[in-house]
Amino acid sequence: MTTAKTKETGRLARLLHSVRFHLSLWYVVILAVVVVVFGSVIYSVEATSLSGEIDAELKLVAEKIPQALSTQANTFKLNDQLTQLVNQVLGQKSVIPEPIRSQIQGIPLISNLFEGKFVLALVDGQGHLTQSFGAFDKASLEALRQDFINNPGGSRYEVFTVPSSPGSNPSADNLAQDYRVYIYPVSQGAGLEGTVVVGLPWEGAATLRVLLITLLLTGTITLVLAAAGGYWLASRAMRPVSDITRTARNISETDLSRRLNNPRQDEIGELAGTFDRMLGRLEAAFDRQRQFTADASHELRTPLTIINLEVNRSLARPRTSDEYVKALEVIQFENEYMTRLVEDLLLLARADAGQSNLQPEKLDLSDLALEVAERLESLAERQKIDLVTGELPELVVEGDRRYLTQMVANLVENAIKYTAGTGDTVRVETGCEGKEWAWLRVSDNGPGIKAEDLPHLFDRFYQADRARTTALAGKRSNHKGSTNPPEEATRGSGLGLSIVKWVVEAHRGNISVRSQPGEGATFEVRLPLNK
Repeated sequence: MTTAKTKETGRLARLLHSVRFHLSLWYVVILAVVVVVFGSVIYSVEATSLSGEIDAELKLVAEKIPQALSTQANTFKLNDQLTQLVNQVLGQKSVIPEPIRSQIQGIPLISNLFEGKFVLALVDGQGHLTQSFGAFDKASLEALRQDFINNPGGSRYEVFTVPSSPGSNPSADNLAQDYRVYIYPVSQGAGLEGTVVVGLPWEGAATLRVLLITLLLTGTITLVLAAAGGYWLASRAMRPVSDITRTARNISETDLSRRLNNPRQDEIGELAGTFDRMLGRLEAAFDRQRQFTADASHELRTPLTIINLEVNRSLARPRTSDEYVKALEVIQFENEYMTRLVEDLLLLARADAGQSNLQPEKLDLSDLALEVAERLESLAERQKIDLVTGELPELVVEGDRRYLTQMVANLVENAIKYTAGTGDTVRVETGCEGKEWAWLRVSDNGPGIKAEDLPHLFDRFYQADRARTTALAGKRSNHKGSTNPPEEATRGSGLGLSIVKWVVEAHRGNISVRSQPGEGATFEVRLPLNK
């Protein structure tokens, strides 16, 4: 029982916090404001229309009454003549000849006067009722007097409901009669002499009540239907978002191939398309991560296997000093290889995380290229490669000396490694393109690169021997069955060009490669000149 109640409470909480509920609520609130304003305008216009004519008549009569007041001191009454006339009219209402009765039917004020359907009351300045005529009974007159006492002020209109026949049992057909009353205070000097009250029957009150009830019922029904329709529309509009949510919940690290494929052309379709593209990027990133992990494991497993074999071979039986030295040289070489590999991996990992701290300074790109060429000249000689330099004009760029040196060294070492055995020359030169760019070219006359391999050269762990198999395969075959370490220039991790590309892009430059199989390769780096 408690579990079911908790689930119900949870569903209610989710509903109250859902976007569809908030959209429906705001829709209903805004519509309610519109309905209230619209209903108020209709009610006000109708009330003004219904009361305009009778209000004018009441005001005209009320403003004439002070001229007919008695002149006796401390008396707030009609003069005797007018009092007698009113009483006479009321007393003769039942004997009015038919021709006269027919004529006065078209004049509401006179017709109501002869039929007794009017109100005339006078209240003095102390709040005492001094005189009254017409349809109000004692209870209505007392209520009217209390209204004066409780709401003193200027002239105003009010509505009172009294039995249609005062003093008698109301009929079933006409239980009550609404009167429109005009309250008109009469001033004397700085004080209030009294108040005149005139009123006439008003059917507009009943009409307004019917209108008010109609507006309330219509508005309520409209809001209920709007709430239901709004929630349905909101639910329909948010359904693709629910699909996105369900898909996101079902996606795991091992299943990033799922897509929404929403064909809609609206904002929801744009959101779904963005989500699909994000999934594509995530899938590609995870694929790269898995490939990176696999390649790194493979690259580390090879030297570890070699070290393990050399150790086991040395321990299998006593060896000569020269054999132990050779085993230690192999172990040292593989250890240095793993050290370089780990350093390269750390460099790229810091670059991916945005934690590589560049220390820019103004430097000459040509001097840096010459320095690298001189340092690698001995390596080129061992591989029987001529490392030559072309024109090296002064080119001032802004960059990190350590990273730019590593970039140039990687390019030159890469050229030496793949040129050995098929070519004999590696050329390094620099120049400028206008006043915007400096360029560095490293070219060789080696075996070249296949067209299908060019797009992958800068991918991490892309094995160079897949790109230039011709020369390197034969050279490596010479080391099979030997315990001697391979030449340094023929051993790579597949990270060198990836580091080159990162360094170039970190310095706001770009790199390109041109090559044809059998015609060598040219790598060109462009960096912005320092102005």
